[in-house]
Amino acid sequence: MTVRDDPPRLLGQRLRKRAGHRWIVDDVDVMMRPGELVGLIGPNGAGKSTLLAMLAGLLTPDSGRVELDGEALGSLPPEERARRLAWLEQQATVHWPISVERVVALGRTPWLQPWQRAGAEDRERVEAALVATGCTALRQRTVSTLSGGERTRVLLARALAGSPDTLLADEPIAALDLAHQLQTMELLRGCVDRGLCCGIVLHDLAFASRYCDRVYLLHEGCLHSHGPPDAVLDEQAFADVYGVQVSRGSRPVPWLAPLRRLPDRR
Repeated sequence: MTVRDDPPRLLGQRLRKRAGHRWIVDDVDVMMRPGELVGLIGPNGAGKSTLLAMLAGLLTPDSGRVELDGEALGSLPPEERARRLAWLEQQATVHWPISVERVVALGRTPWLQPWQRAGAEDRERVEAALVATGCTALRQRTVSTLSGGERTRVLLARALAGSPDTLLADEPIAALDLAHQLQTMELLRGCVDRGLCCGIVLHDLAFASRYCDRVYLLHEGCLHSHGPPDAVLDEQAFADVYGVQVSRGSRPVPWLAPLRRLPDRR
């Protein structure tokens, strides 16, 4: 992982979102570049998923602006946005009893005209996505029969089949077992190393430390700090934001272990 200085692919400026009388995201700037894996981290209720949804264009900010490659995200035609930016929601569902292969093939929809049949390139992209996510053995299964973790992998395959420039994923490893958590993070790391821009919400800070180029640490809707994981995830940040004491190390890979909760100082 290297520090990049390319122009941002996805840019959020002074984003704010209110829920009732409370700002759940309050004046947050965020930037994601090609070839970067960016983590949005923080405690429950910090505003991570809301921020990610605004960056995806699924929620309209109460104020602020989102740009994709220098263009206002809201000004892009829906089909162009769907080609360039893929979204993987948390605990996503599929409402039709269709096969896994057909679900993944839906990722090619933005590239097809109405009633156009999929071509050789589309089938190749679908097959590559099935292989990359370890879903080939599931291809004939009806998606409604899958476990939560299997469904997450299938929907990630659908997103990758669309060959997006940018992928935003809300807790993509939350429902997965340990082996598939590692597989998914390695897959995302490989994609960004080939130029994908990827932003993900993560609760596992050890994975954030190991795989992310940069992280944005949110606390009570505000941006506490951002930068490389080693710079952001220090002992003071854990105390201030999470209220815990941790032990950490860097060999053989970055790791974190919570030791104890700290007294509530509020």
